[in-house]
Amino acid sequence: LDALLDHYQPQDPVNLLGHSMGANVAGLYAGIFPDRVRTFVNVEGFGLADSDPANAPANYRRWLTQIRTLPAYSTYSSFSRLADRIVRRAPQMSFDKALFVAEQWACADDSGEIVLRADPAHKLPNAVQYRRAESMACWKNVSAPVLLVVGGSSDFTAAAKDFIDPDVSLHPFRDNQSITIPDCGHMVHFERPAELAMEVERFVRTRSATVV
Repeated sequence: LDALLDHYQPQDPVNLLGHSMGANVAGLYAGIFPDRVRTFVNVEGFGLADSDPANAPANYRRWLTQIRTLPAYSTYSSFSRLADRIVRRAPQMSFDKALFVAEQWACADDSGEIVLRADPAHKLPNAVQYRRAESMACWKNVSAPVLLVVGGSSDFTAAAKDFIDPDVSLHPFRDNQSITIPDCGHMVHFERPAELAMEVERFVRTRSATVV
């Protein structure tokens, strides 16, 4: 992320948006380099529960075992079959939008099989367990205005309870507002793209203008 920002916008602070794992990465970055971020939109990226240090030996063993044989993504006989899979993960998404995503996300190989444009290493577990206190330290250092976006039917909502609580003293981000977009799950950008885009545009227009 740091290299990409240096390439595309090396001088001015950026308006940064991330979803899920990408939002966790963006949230860390916004606290590590607060002067590089003008506004931050966090879509369903509220971290994980703290890990148990006692599980570290088993986690390192799992990682060492799995890196010996790189996992593979599933292949599909057609883009339509992949679109079916996307709809199962994001049930509020229309099939035509899922098909559009499938055609951008995958390509046909030499045999005609549909394969994802993704690195299988992404499926590997992390070698180091999640340490929430370190993430919280970064979040508390974020100086940019933050918009927290929650899917109303998301399985991740429980993890976001401290973020959407009306008591702002509980929020790890100092200057934030939170919204819940109804009738969508974790994949907010798939299931309610128009509503998400409207909220992001409103937030960036109003908050970036107030940042000095």
